[in-house]
Amino acid sequence: MKTKSIKINGILSALKQVSTVLFPLITIPYISRVIGNENYGKVNFGTSIVSYFILIAALGINAYAIREGSKFRIQKERFQQFANEVFTINIITTFFSYLLLAFLLIFWDKIDNYRLIIIIQAIPILFNTLGIEWTNNIYEDFFYTTVRYLVIQTLSIIGMFIFVRDENDILIYVLITSFASVSGNIVNIYYIGKNYVKVKLVKIENVRKHLVPMIYLFGNMLANTIYVNSDITILTLLKGDAITGIYSIATKVYLIVKQFINSMVGVTLPRLSSYLGEGNVKEYNTLLNKTLHTILVLVLPSTVGLFVLSEDIIYIISGPEYLSGYIALRILAIGLSFGVLSFFYVYSIMIPNGLEKTTLYYSLFSAAVNIVLNFIFIPRMGMNGAAITTTISEGIVLVLSRRRSKELFHLNISFKQMLPCLISCLGIGIISILAQIIISNSIIVIVTAITLSATFYMIIMVTMKDEVIESTVKNVVNRLLKI
Repeated sequence: MKTKSIKINGILSALKQVSTVLFPLITIPYISRVIGNENYGKVNFGTSIVSYFILIAALGINAYAIREGSKFRIQKERFQQFANEVFTINIITTFFSYLLLAFLLIFWDKIDNYRLIIIIQAIPILFNTLGIEWTNNIYEDFFYTTVRYLVIQTLSIIGMFIFVRDENDILIYVLITSFASVSGNIVNIYYIGKNYVKVKLVKIENVRKHLVPMIYLFGNMLANTIYVNSDITILTLLKGDAITGIYSIATKVYLIVKQFINSMVGVTLPRLSSYLGEGNVKEYNTLLNKTLHTILVLVLPSTVGLFVLSEDIIYIISGPEYLSGYIALRILAIGLSFGVLSFFYVYSIMIPNGLEKTTLYYSLFSAAVNIVLNFIFIPRMGMNGAAITTTISEGIVLVLSRRRSKELFHLNISFKQMLPCLISCLGIGIISILAQIIISNSIIVIVTAITLSATFYMIIMVTMKDEVIESTVKNVVNRLLKI
């Protein structure tokens, strides 16, 4: 199998993640205004509930399959058997997930007003299983996944503008978002069968071999979901749909930026696992350090910009009705660096090295702290209290995972290497503050701040010879010269 370029994969993944930023920036301002903050809160409450059942169905299978399948992806027969066994387990867990969801919908009367929304949002659970997206990641097929995503999301956006016209169209909005997920997985069923593997249900000879690491990974992801989504669930139960709708805008912005930067880690995971499977520790360590450096030069300026410009961002995206959420976004901006770096340590070092049991303990501790703090802070501080608990939880995982990771590999990012980025961040903060002081229009503030900050950032990083930026600029120039 031809080895695909990490840089090309990174560009494709970044393109997809840029799209995940642009598409919500198009839809959120429209949807949040059209259906209103109360209905928007209902949709996000439903999403927070369904997310737990998506995880139950997934059972950590995606991370496990990528880690293990990447080790022998060129061995066709062995991979076929592996894929069949993982798929069979996934079908069983999906059935169990739907069973639990049905029980919840029948017996928990507090979600009566959300029942139909949750049922529609739960439809993609089955198709997530049938789509076996982890195969695309194992074979680093990021071109196809990017194109598929762009096409389907474009169609769903068009559908939203055509069919969602007022607050009575909340179910239509939920149907369209579910359709986007379902249709992508339907396409993937055909694509995977044609290009990689045709999965089928089989008798699993050694279930324990797969199930034990899957359960640990599932527990880790469940705990992560709890401390990411429990604030939405508890906030709705304690403060109502309207407050949740406002807070959801802040969390959406935070998660968009976080997922964009995390994509840099995602594209390296199959290659990192492959290096470990081959015993190629030197290449593994080199890629690890490059990935960490790349993440730092992205997350630090993003944190500064998001913190300073939070009020203007909220106003542009959702209007004055949601403006009170800007303080929560500032708090979450602080947690952005914690969350991105903890994701790196967990998914680039700990999980590829088989430490899913340790990550589970870290995540469970963080989730428990998050839930306790939510019940303490939310009644007193509302949405800002929810943001504080999320930031604290992200910080806990970062401290624990970084300490354990340092015992495994030496990450040699020096202060000298980071100095250009730190100087750039200071400049970004000053430029953004001055733009807010001088300019009154939020749109012009954002455009001016981003344009000047990006220019200043590139000048400083290139002048001070930052390795990541310098290498990226050289590659772009070389490719342009070849055209």
